[in-house]
Amino acid sequence: MEIIAKIVLNHKKVIIGIFIFLVVICGLLMTAIEVNTDNSEYLPDEINSKKAAVLLEEEFEVMGTASLMVNSKDILEILSFKKQIQKINGVKEVLWLDDTVDINTPMSHIAKEYKDLFYKENHALFQIFFHENNDSRLTRDSVNEIEELLASDMYFTGPAVSSNSFMSRTFKELPIYMIVAVALILLILIFSTESWIEPLIFMAAIGIAIIINMGTNIFISREVSTMTMSAAAVLQLAVSMDYAIFMLHRFHDERKKGKSVRDAVISAMKKSAAAILGSAFTTIAGFLALMIMDFGIGRELGLVLAKGVAISLITVLLLLPAIVVVTDKWIEKTMHRSFLADFKRLAKFSIKFRWVAIAVLIALSSVFFLAGSKVEFYYSDKKTLPGNDITVEGTAKITEVYGKQEANVIILPGDDPLMQMKLEKELLEIEGVDSVAGLYSSTGIQINDIVLPEIFSSQFRGNDYSRMLLYLKPLETDSSEMFRLVEEIRETMDDEIDEWYIAGEAFSYYDLMEMTEKDNMKSSLLALALVMLVVAAVFKSIGIPLIAVFVIEAAIYLNLGISYFMGTPTGFISIIIISAVQLGATIDYAVLYISRYREIRREGISPKKASIEALAKVFPSILTSAGILMAATFSIYFISTIAMASELCLLIGRGALISMLYVSFILPGLLMVLDKFIEKTSWNWPGSSIKTKENNQ
Repeated sequence: MEIIAKIVLNHKKVIIGIFIFLVVICGLLMTAIEVNTDNSEYLPDEINSKKAAVLLEEEFEVMGTASLMVNSKDILEILSFKKQIQKINGVKEVLWLDDTVDINTPMSHIAKEYKDLFYKENHALFQIFFHENNDSRLTRDSVNEIEELLASDMYFTGPAVSSNSFMSRTFKELPIYMIVAVALILLILIFSTESWIEPLIFMAAIGIAIIINMGTNIFISREVSTMTMSAAAVLQLAVSMDYAIFMLHRFHDERKKGKSVRDAVISAMKKSAAAILGSAFTTIAGFLALMIMDFGIGRELGLVLAKGVAISLITVLLLLPAIVVVTDKWIEKTMHRSFLADFKRLAKFSIKFRWVAIAVLIALSSVFFLAGSKVEFYYSDKKTLPGNDITVEGTAKITEVYGKQEANVIILPGDDPLMQMKLEKELLEIEGVDSVAGLYSSTGIQINDIVLPEIFSSQFRGNDYSRMLLYLKPLETDSSEMFRLVEEIRETMDDEIDEWYIAGEAFSYYDLMEMTEKDNMKSSLLALALVMLVVAAVFKSIGIPLIAVFVIEAAIYLNLGISYFMGTPTGFISIIIISAVQLGATIDYAVLYISRYREIRREGISPKKASIEALAKVFPSILTSAGILMAATFSIYFISTIAMASELCLLIGRGALISMLYVSFILPGLLMVLDKFIEKTSWNWPGSSIKTKENNQ
């Protein structure tokens, strides 16, 4: 580390110039990255519902879709509005009753079950098809144009509309909570540092790392998920600010010893290297564990955050020392007294009541390890949008008039009428199946080439595949009742035909449920193993990783257990990500404390005194780090109207608070009590030498 420090100091202007160049390039690259709001696209290619979605595009050219309900008794007014929509750039087709029957025919002469698909209770229902997919810029522009035409008695919903809502809310809210988060973090840094300019140095260094990280995402993919766009930058800011804080706190300690700026930087880099590298590697390990997930959002977020932390680490080790040397005169001129109190009393309190703290840990763990594993979670995208969103209100109103409109699509090889009719009969015998429709339907609405024009029949017949529509009874698409129905339908399909695919919300959510149960277990265990290996390597110990990881895992399950006892279901993405993120982001607190505890013990100090002194010295850094993570995540929680991002940030922020309390009030006592165990399970732990010194005293 001393060699790196000298290289940085000898070439500080070149290093600053390189980082400025990278920021400009990556800032430009960021503008080329799109946002993908369709969670189903992150399913593995071999998943049945994912294959069905691909076939819908390839065989039937089904791209973006939406539904629009217009309240009007005047047929001519309805037709005029339909033409307005058809003229909008990006709209491929608008289907209504006039596409299938002579609209001049009296309504009383049209079959009720057929008419009720398009015109019911003076409400006309249009099916809108777009040239491009739901997330494309052209489709979003089309949706925005349609929304501008809507009156108060018109209701708009569907995948294209919800995608547009997600994107518009994300881009609208992202600058707001970034500004709030930055303001809160600056306030925390002002209170925790001793110079008015230091917070700006911190923010500049980590801000540069964030821009580089976000720009280099283009080398992973040209689009990122809503979750990654909403939370990645703020999380990177929050979890990697620690490294800059550790470095600068050490720098000031060395300056107070009378060292020159250059010598203080070199010494600070040497002495803080173990804590910084240990913290960074454990955080990276936690995030990399997400990459074992089959669900693409987890892999994407894990890679983006791991890459971000690595870039932040490089920035802190190379750029921050260069900035500190260049701005040292300004730092000295803007010094102020520390606003933080002396935490020695807190440290003594923690050690005095160590047995109480350990008892509390055991009691809470016995309850919350069980409760945390039983948290209920949901899969539906609609539940992540607020009740006043256009697509939520539109869905509710259209369902009120027309009933549940979402059709599941069965895709079958070839075009076999007998097979389709037999399959339809078997499916209709399942309780919960409302109706089945296709070109050869034998019940309900007759859909065939004689009645329907090509524009309709082409929706059911592709080049190599045909499709049928499957309507289910109105159940929550991600409820246990719906999942049982999905299982029965899938079993029936397997019994009747070798190759089949079904696209639809309920079937996608079922695939997600099956996959995330495995993902949760895999990513949690891998994160646990990787973090323990890193901690074991940093401290050359078996006992220390067991103690440190147990404390943080107890904090994680307390966090999850709170959600369980509150009885509020949580988005599935939040649940499968939080374990790896909280472990990776807050194990830093334990690493920092244990590093300082070991350092003090090597000076010949007893375990009790070392525990008190170590906590008094590092608690300001832990408090600052946890405060920054809480400020960053709670700002999203309170501001974001997208539940998926809001819930995850609540869990991370609350987890940071719990981990801070556990490390500050439980870990010191555990280290003191288990000092002999640590000595026996560690290489070169300073136990025996201290005994000799104490005996000599």
